[in-house]
Amino acid sequence: MAQVSVIIPVYNVESFVAQCLATVRAQTLRDIEIICVNDGSTDGSLTLLEAAARLDDRIVLVDKPNGGLSSARNAGIERATAPYLMFVDSDDLLETNACERVLETFEETDADIITFGATCYPAWGGNDWLVGCLSPAPASYVGQDFDLMFREDTRPYVWRSAVTRAFLDRAGLRFREDVRFGEDQVFYFEAYPQAARCEVIADKLYLYRTSRKDSLMDQRLSSKAAKANNHVNIAAKIFSIWDEQGWLDLEGRRLLEWFGEFAGVDALSSEEAACNQTIADMRALVAPYWEALDTDALEGGTRGMFARIMDPTPLSKAEANKVLWLYYRHRYGWKFCVRKFAHDTLMRPFRAIAQACKKALPESAADKQLRLEREALLDAYEADRVAALEALRS
Repeated sequence: MAQVSVIIPVYNVESFVAQCLATVRAQTLRDIEIICVNDGSTDGSLTLLEAAARLDDRIVLVDKPNGGLSSARNAGIERATAPYLMFVDSDDLLETNACERVLETFEETDADIITFGATCYPAWGGNDWLVGCLSPAPASYVGQDFDLMFREDTRPYVWRSAVTRAFLDRAGLRFREDVRFGEDQVFYFEAYPQAARCEVIADKLYLYRTSRKDSLMDQRLSSKAAKANNHVNIAAKIFSIWDEQGWLDLEGRRLLEWFGEFAGVDALSSEEAACNQTIADMRALVAPYWEALDTDALEGGTRGMFARIMDPTPLSKAEANKVLWLYYRHRYGWKFCVRKFAHDTLMRPFRAIAQACKKALPESAADKQLRLEREALLDAYEADRVAALEALRS
């Protein structure tokens, strides 16, 4: 029996899935199963998966009608036989020691969830927030510890966590198939509070592709208004789950503060009409819970933001900017405000130039060695894949 099941949802990624599979097949832990869930792809992805399955008997192919990412992951969970599960997006890559390191940590700690770090791929594609988010500080959490939930470096991508099958079954947890975007956030907000033990390790075991411009995330986050609207929908599901579980009584204040940062900032930064629509949606979401939440204890910036959100009078763009300024000033201080509103504006063109230079400058010796090793691995797999495709055609 395999020790780790690696679940890979696949939908129209024929340009990337072979590379993804190359890094999973090359894991130093050989006793794994690789569950590829073809979620109704309309390109050549299924043919590539069939070729890959001929190359490696550890690859299990699940072919299903399109149902979305959550549906595909759930299908993979149901097919998995290993006690430990990992999730890999089909356009990303795994470091070759990822499964071995995860298994070692599970055996050492008896954790329900392990969360690890990741590297932007290519390296120049990440921003400061993303690099920080994917660089977690190691920590152990035993019992229901909500501090883990509100750490920025332990979310929002589920591929940077591994879970035990026993925990998923014990908690009755699966990905919410009625959430078409942001399912990772919802999963974390439902899973972390139920875990008996969680381990956060600093190891960067995953390569997150940042340069795919046709990805679902790029499409959905094309504007601040669209981003804020999606975030309100995600938060609505989380508030509902927390209300059912009784967690709003425990940490509702902190969830509201998270919601202000998660959706309120982008809503207030949007054009006037979009801002007022999203603010109205936020108000409608929060209203049923408002009286039960400890709003008097809110952090000052969040308290001011929600005082205005709960007022149905439409905001002008100038007032929205003022609310946003006061939010940042109370929450992060004057220096942050100056950097956010003045320094960022002045430095934006220079940062763009620096990013372009970083992309164009010669890579370091260490980066070059790492790139050559990965390219050799991918080239070897490509030769295998071509041979398997030829065999399928014949």
